[in-house]
Amino acid sequence: MALGFIDAEQVQGVIDSTPYPDELLRIWVEKERNALRREGGALEVRDYFTAEVSEFVPHAARGAAVWFLAHLAHFIGTSFTQCVELLDLYIERAAGSPQLLEQLPETTVAIASIVFKFRNTSTLQSFDHAFGQAERGLAQWLEQYGHIQAAGERQARCICDDSGSKEAVERKVMQVLRWQVDLPSVEMWMQAYAHRLDIVSQNLLGDCLEVIMEQGAILAAEVMNHVAVHEIWPQRLARGLICQGLHAAGALHVDLERFSADLPGGVPLSDGLLPASSWWGKVPQCMLPEQFREGMLELLMVALGADRGRLEQDLVLSSIAVRVKRC
Repeated sequence: MALGFIDAEQVQGVIDSTPYPDELLRIWVEKERNALRREGGALEVRDYFTAEVSEFVPHAARGAAVWFLAHLAHFIGTSFTQCVELLDLYIERAAGSPQLLEQLPETTVAIASIVFKFRNTSTLQSFDHAFGQAERGLAQWLEQYGHIQAAGERQARCICDDSGSKEAVERKVMQVLRWQVDLPSVEMWMQAYAHRLDIVSQNLLGDCLEVIMEQGAILAAEVMNHVAVHEIWPQRLARGLICQGLHAAGALHVDLERFSADLPGGVPLSDGLLPASSWWGKVPQCMLPEQFREGMLELLMVALGADRGRLEQDLVLSSIAVRVKRC
């Protein structure tokens, strides 16, 4: 099969010999679908981002937990976006529990600990003080703003002060998550897609792709501060951000005006919905041969494993998500 100016079968053979073959991506897709799929089928574009960020806890309470998670994940050197994915998944699966908010501080630090242990072989003991500060700080914030009653003894003693209590909470969190903690994060998806795109573009994107990866990771983290993982799955956010970055770099042009009717609230695309250069900073402009510029969408379809319609929709959804976080 010839794909414009590249041989799709030859490219596929090269991709499948890399660390990110189609088979691995299919495994990731299945993990993500099994963890995040909801009843009722897929949403239309117009249905996204029209409700509260989280249906199960107050928006501000989730935001506070995510804020503490960001600082804790940075301090212990683990994936912030994967922590947020598991936090949102836990909140949904523990919905209806009368103790959900009361236990949010200890749940938050337990999730950071679980992600760290899954990704590292080193001990967490040296970080106990940081975990304790995060748990107490979040409990005090939730109490101050009336989300939970007085924390009482929790302010003087937290689960991080006792290894047995900490492990018990982690086991409980793992049980609620149904042991589904090995989920691909946005960064993992972006890294896989960037590697595959670098191959199919014959390494012509170079520094441009590196900057897209760096800035895309920043935007992904900022988006997840405000948008729950169920509203835009990590794979779709990663695909959309890659497309956004290429759009900002002048390497991808897609006519998205026909999507205007699908946007929530009737927001016109002209009102800053499309990826603005200010969102991406100084992305090097990609100086590509004409055949690559004209065939970029075909290259993306191969590298990102999606048809044109899905790529366009993911670009729109991720643009809305970035706009939400900017508002």
